Amino acid sequence: MCFLKQFLLLTLTIIGTKAGLNDVTPDKACPGTNNDFSYTASPERHYRNMRRRYKGCTHIYGNLEVTHLNIENYNYDMSFLEDIRYVSGYVLIGLSPEISVLPLPSLQIIRGNQTIRIRDAEASLAVVLNYRFSDPKVGLTELHLPALREISNGIVMYAQNPRLCYVDTIDWFAITGRGRRSTMFPRGDQTPPFNRKCDGCPTSCKVEGISRCWSSSEKLCQRVLPDSCHRSCPYRCFGPGAEGCCHASCAGGCWGPSDRECMMCKDYRMWNQCVGSCPARFSKLNQICYRQ
Repeated sequence: MCFLKQFLLLTLTIIGTKAGLNDVTPDKACPGTNNDFSYTASPERHYRNMRRRYKGCTHIYGNLEVTHLNIENYNYDMSFLEDIRYVSGYVLIGLSPEISVLPLPSLQIIRGNQTIRIRDAEASLAVVLNYRFSDPKVGLTELHLPALREISNGIVMYAQNPRLCYVDTIDWFAITGRGRRSTMFPRGDQTPPFNRKCDGCPTSCKVEGISRCWSSSEKLCQRVLPDSCHRSCPYRCFGPGAEGCCHASCAGGCWGPSDRECMMCKDYRMWNQCVGSCPARFSKLNQICYRQ
């Protein structure tokens, strides 16, 4: 009964999130970047280019790199990221000490088809070096990912973010679907990977006695299924036992065993079926296969 209750809660959360997005934001596919930690323009122009590239985007084909937001007392407006739901590559948030809160409220899937190599590890979510080197008391405080349901490939890495809160409350294994090897939180020289001395999560975020959140706001609880899948399930599950495994093409969960019963698709959707690629004579747009 507890498993079913949590499944229904997650289902309603995802459906509500998707319905709201579809009502407000039309799908828009955008190319990502492959700059790693480099940039070619001034910091201000770099930010403006980033804002132009991603404003209104729902699907990023490539990597989402948010870096070098380091101009002191600059009015950074990060709302241009609020519609992004899918990233096919990796997400890098680095060297950005001058933003306190970074909202990615709609991001559901990080596919990890491309990863970034840091400290001899391949990461698909990398949050690193987000503090002012001259004053470690200034830096990224909150990263909001309330809709994030799946990181398909690559590890999660947080490193040298001494102000960043709530990272340790998140059930990362529920998001990656893998074990402890899917996360890496190395310490720098006297610099912790994140801040453990933050306000607690709201009591409304508590599930099975544990509170998980991205912020102190009740609207930013982490809503995921507990890790209760049968050991034979390589991905997600919709019920107990080996018969409760989701199909390999599903992302974020499912309500049955077939590729037609997925919450979301890892790659593409054709009619009501999740597929790894679009067949001949079909084109693809925003994770949808359509006949030419």
